[in-house]
Amino acid sequence: MLPVIAWIVVHLLRIHPSKRSIAQLLIIFSNTGFMAIPILQTLYGDVSVFYSNILNLPFNFLFFSYGVYLINRENITSSDGGQTGQKLNWRKFINPGIIASAIALILYFCEIRLPKVATETFSFLGNMTPPLSMIILGSVLAEYPLSSIFKDLKINLMLVLKQLLLPVVATVLAHLVFTDPVITGIITLTFA
Repeated sequence: MLPVIAWIVVHLLRIHPSKRSIAQLLIIFSNTGFMAIPILQTLYGDVSVFYSNILNLPFNFLFFSYGVYLINRENITSSDGGQTGQKLNWRKFINPGIIASAIALILYFCEIRLPKVATETFSFLGNMTPPLSMIILGSVLAEYPLSSIFKDLKINLMLVLKQLLLPVVATVLAHLVFTDPVITGIITLTFA
């Protein structure tokens, strides 16, 4: 439902055509891996990491397919929304994210166990990624003045939608489908 909501929002807010793809990308995709998983693990334990990863399978597929399309859309459409004559390169959809997701599904469903050295290496690299990315992101954001955050009203409206309204809607829908409060909490925090 998020791609449809994002399309509606960027048109209602009259986001400039050259910024629509990025605006849609920001509405649809959250930082679920770096932020949500550590918080979920702290609140709900290790079982929440399993549930979160199940929820993230379609998320990752969508990000590394539709997200790639949104990022590259400027290359196939002009700034006024018209076609430039370039065709969509379907090879861009075969990328490390899609390949990793496919391998993960194969390993899981075929119940293939990797050697301990491989799992420990991947675990070590995975545990390093969030703090390193936050350090880099923080150093980049530190270069911008704090007042620049509040200059664009449309971005702030999108932020309210993304950070407040969508998690509330997700919570209501999750309550209608699931009776387990842990699953509802996982869905809510993942959307937030």
